Amino acid sequence: MRELSEVEMLNIFGGVRRNTKLRDEVIITFILEGGNLDALHSLEKELDDCLNDSDVGYHDGHETPMADDSNEETFLFFYGANAEKLFITIHPILKSNPIIQRAKANLTFVKPDESRQQIEVDI
Repeated sequence: MRELSEVEMLNIFGGVRRNTKLRDEVIITFILEGGNLDALHSLEKELDDCLNDSDVGYHDGHETPMADDSNEETFLFFYGANAEKLFITIHPILKSNPIIQRAKANLTFVKPDESRQQIEVDI
């Protein structure tokens, strides 16, 4: 899957104005090589600082396997009113961090009728 540009991300839904009370989500999935929790916590701090400055959403923690040598996926959870804006805000940090390799972002858009639409983007 090819990486979407910021303009493409903003235009995915034709510029439809989103209800700010909706809870969109962005879930980042990757393998945490060597179970480096210090690096993961450092990344989360950087993401939290970025989101606190931008007011587009919040980071709701991670889920990672307990074994240091595990090849299971690690997940980072983010929520906000607009998954597009949220992803565009955190993408530069994710893209530049060495622990985020072969990662995917799953963006979930919650519509007013509570139905969901998802897209997956390679990071």
